[in-house]
Amino acid sequence: MFVNEEKYIRTDRCPICGKEYQYDEHMRGVSYLNDDVVALRTMDCHGIPFRMVCVGCYNDIEDGKGYDGEFYTELDECIDYDY
Repeated sequence: MFVNEEKYIRTDRCPICGKEYQYDEHMRGVSYLNDDVVALRTMDCHGIPFRMVCVGCYNDIEDGKGYDGEFYTELDECIDYDY
């Protein structure tokens, strides 16, 4: 078994503040760089994964309304004009 593996560093940008962050591992909606959390996936008002944001923006979202984006119901998802 080989333990000496080089990690591939990826770069992404937060869609809210535009801050660029680097990560080497992504698991279950969390991006890590050397075991430190650098970005998390937000949820919409129904708990559906929405987008990856930096830790600072995630904390701002959580302190506010607790979800990312506008509140919506099933009626907002109807795309048929005569439904």
